[in-house]
Amino acid sequence: GQIYYRAIKDITQSMELLVWYGDGYAMDLGIKVEIVDKFLGYECHTNEGSSCVLCKLGLDGEEELEDHLGMGDRHQYRCGVKQDLEMVRMGQTGERKHVCKVCKKGFKIQAGMIRHSAVHTKVKAHHCNLCDKSYSTAWALSQHMKAHNFGVKHECEECGKR
Repeated sequence: GQIYYRAIKDITQSMELLVWYGDGYAMDLGIKVEIVDKFLGYECHTNEGSSCVLCKLGLDGEEELEDHLGMGDRHQYRCGVKQDLEMVRMGQTGERKHVCKVCKKGFKIQAGMIRHSAVHTKVKAHHCNLCDKSYSTAWALSQHMKAHNFGVKHECEECGKR
């Protein structure tokens, strides 16, 4: 018998397809299942998978796709590609006064456009003092620093602030 797999994106000839048949089969092959990394999230094997036509993200089903294409926090689309297209549209129609000359994205305020311009200049003025990485924004550097701390929050011994 032949085995067929359904994939939500193309698998090129040079790509490896990782398939897990379960603990029993793995133990039969001599694989120590207690040390193998496994996906610990929820898996639904009854829904038909979906993928976003804009960003190609694989999703669990139509409901998750609809959520992905909708608005999230800060009144922005959860799909980054859809958000980018919407910002360009608002720049072209004049809904946003401040328009990036490089990518044509529209911004509500000039400060937003200036902050965005670092994306095009490739200048990474914010340097990590613990490794050799650099970032274009202070926020990106702060997110990186959290990785160095592995999520450990340090508390001030005097005042208790984190």
